[in-house]
Amino acid sequence: MGLTGAELLLTLERSVSRAPMPNAGFLQVSGLTLTYNPDAPRDERIVSLMVSGRPVQAGERYEVAMPLSLAKGGSGYFLIFGEDDIVRTGEDRMAALIVRFVDAKGSVNYPGQGRIIVSR
Repeated sequence: MGLTGAELLLTLERSVSRAPMPNAGFLQVSGLTLTYNPDAPRDERIVSLMVSGRPVQAGERYEVAMPLSLAKGGSGYFLIFGEDDIVRTGEDRMAALIVRFVDAKGSVNYPGQGRIIVSR
């Protein structure tokens, strides 16, 4: 997907909109750091959004990888983006790409911290 920083922010606001309640549309992320306050009003929960250690810029374009079903607007994200925003696709499934990545590295070690931060 090719999304502007503003669209990326809207996408992630939608993702955290029901926090701390369960949400099947909650997005898992990598390559960015999201800090949000679940007690803040909806659409005002994101406190900070960084990509590669830099704040996301509203007008800048970001390339975002996701499953095709989500890229087509699944889980209600059609309100923000859809098929017209797809910049490239592949035949590989996400799980296969992850397995190939781990195989190429030999092993990976990720402590699972620092991508999504809850702030109150």
